[in-house]
Amino acid sequence: MARSTLWQWTKSRHGFPQPLKAGQKVTLFDINAIDAFLKAQASK
Repeated sequence: MARSTLWQWTKSRHGFPQPLKAGQKVTLFDINAIDAFLKAQASK
């Protein structure tokens, strides 16, 4: 998945896990939370 897709989904998909700031220039995404979100969406 492209980084641009992650950023777009944080703004456009309700309930998508928000990124975590780990520093001034470092932003992290929780892969387990994203995986759980995608699995929940697939089961709908």
